[in-house]
Amino acid sequence: MVRKFFLLFSALLFSGYLFSQATGSKYVLLAWDVSFSMQNRELESDFKFLDNYFKRNRDLRVNLVLFANEVIENLEYQVVGGQWETLQEKLKNVVYDGATNYKSVENQISLEHNELLLFTDGAQTFGTGIPSFGIKTLIINSNPYKEQNDLNALLVASKGRLFDYGRPLFSDTASQIQSAKENDVATTSGAPQKDSVATGMGIRLEEVVVSEKRPVENPVESVNIGNGEVDKNRVGVAVQSIGDEQISPITTDVSQAIQGKFSGVQLGREEDISKVTIRSQNSMQLNNYGLVVIDGVPQEQANSSKGNSSPQPGFGFVDPENIADITVLKGMAATTRFGSLGANGVILITTKSAKFKKPGEKPVDRARLTNNVYEGDLSSGKNIPEPSYINELKGTNDVMVAYTLYLKQRMDYLASPTYFINVFEQFKLRDAVLAQRILSNIAELNAKNVPLLRILAYAYDANGEFANAFKINEQILELDERSAQAKLDLALSAEDNKKYQLAYAQLSELALNSNPIEIDFSGLNKPVTNEFHGLLNTEGANITVSESDKKYANPLRFDARILVMWSKSNAEFELQIINPDKRFFTWEHSEVGNPTEYFEGIKNDVNTEEFELIGAQKGDWYLKVNDLAEYVTVDPVYLKCIVYYNFGKADQRKEVQILELLPEGKSPSLFKVHL
Repeated sequence: MVRKFFLLFSALLFSGYLFSQATGSKYVLLAWDVSFSMQNRELESDFKFLDNYFKRNRDLRVNLVLFANEVIENLEYQVVGGQWETLQEKLKNVVYDGATNYKSVENQISLEHNELLLFTDGAQTFGTGIPSFGIKTLIINSNPYKEQNDLNALLVASKGRLFDYGRPLFSDTASQIQSAKENDVATTSGAPQKDSVATGMGIRLEEVVVSEKRPVENPVESVNIGNGEVDKNRVGVAVQSIGDEQISPITTDVSQAIQGKFSGVQLGREEDISKVTIRSQNSMQLNNYGLVVIDGVPQEQANSSKGNSSPQPGFGFVDPENIADITVLKGMAATTRFGSLGANGVILITTKSAKFKKPGEKPVDRARLTNNVYEGDLSSGKNIPEPSYINELKGTNDVMVAYTLYLKQRMDYLASPTYFINVFEQFKLRDAVLAQRILSNIAELNAKNVPLLRILAYAYDANGEFANAFKINEQILELDERSAQAKLDLALSAEDNKKYQLAYAQLSELALNSNPIEIDFSGLNKPVTNEFHGLLNTEGANITVSESDKKYANPLRFDARILVMWSKSNAEFELQIINPDKRFFTWEHSEVGNPTEYFEGIKNDVNTEEFELIGAQKGDWYLKVNDLAEYVTVDPVYLKCIVYYNFGKADQRKEVQILELLPEGKSPSLFKVHL
């Protein structure tokens, strides 16, 4: 009886197996790459492979996943008797657009799947890491512009089998795309010719600090920066100061009071304060002498470019015993109140008779010069004509009609990230999925181009797409592990994605200037240090912090902390920082204006400058960007402005803006900061 039951049970199992085979129990994931580069696939080769495959596997279930930067469609098909015409018809009519992300395929694999058929050219252009799919994998390529090395890496990681039908016409996709871009530039209007822009007064700044005296609960060391005293630890600039106790009683003139007291301050052979040099002598034709200000009054200034013919102001009237303090101001601290005269630094002398005035009596401000008043246009640029391709897209009411129009347009703009950013802006409110796919083409077309990938990361940041920005910043660091900027960008992006331990690790490495590879991170000292303070102050409880880094836990507070970043290290431009009174101050990034910093930035890929506003005037501040390049640029340059309002305070908030660096007059290149 038992034996009969066992035979009956076995027969039922076998018949069930045959039935499952007949109805297609084998479950195959067919991942079909529909990224932009795959439009070059030889469809006949792919179909021939599938035809042979379904002759051997006549009855099965097929899970079709169309993927690019993400999964575009996920569909189910039943193949019976080797007939796959319905599936074939679907594959004939797919649209090729967007970047390639293998993680999107990996996320679709389930315990039900028996096998993966991955049709791709190997070029992952969105995201990092080679996935290990965990099931039997066949990789099929018919694209002649394949990424052979990436295909091999994918093959090893998946322990799969490769069927490569693509003719090796080029070594990689990037070569083909670059050739297409060059042809496109040659046959269209090409990159704009960038004219040089006059530097005006030629003021170069290192930081912006506008300060006023504030009441504090605990005594602090204060320093005079020309318009009030502030906490020396929170000035945010290189300020040196001495008091009357550091001036020797035997000092007979003010020059002796200064000589040897300040680093980087030289009085020359004659030991004459009128010929003080505070910064390095950058020019043989322009004046290198600093400005002397006594009790808020700028004194007559000698001129190094005129030699002995320059006026030789005297300072014999200053009694050393009457000096309360002497402060050396550099960079923005020197020019915030003294305009172009402070470009070479300022010696600020405050006398005891001026310092100890009657209560409530204010000194007369005689430093409001007339040579730094901004008279240009600060409009938002809303009336600037839009590109013709945008007007064409706006003329369509149906989103799929607009998308079809975009597919026709894009072949004329493959070399223009700006095109994809502008089109993304048009689609993001109409169809967010299509918008993301369109924008990801920047990665697909420029998979190895760090400056252009950085532009894509900027666009994601500005639109709050922090997860995508993180992926691109990971790619950039993988491409250029020597880049100081890439480490800072990844740290900031990790913070946006609440990956605080990773952000801490990147900042710690930058702050310590330590790396297995010889890189100089010192050009990012200021933004790294301040970011470190901000991170540990807000998220220190969520991070494992070393004892040596706990010094960064004390909070720094600014009305606004401003980071200006640029996509390409050798970009040449100037920033005019314009206050609500239309007074402007200039910081320059160029070979001529600041060669040492410029070439060090290129060497270490340092593309960030930080400015702070402390006790700042309320109202609208503007950062006007002027292009200084004297050559045609192949790739565009974008700038990103990150503004941390109320930095270090409970109500801190962050705002990100981006803009393309264009020739003066072509469009208003403005960042706006509202306090």
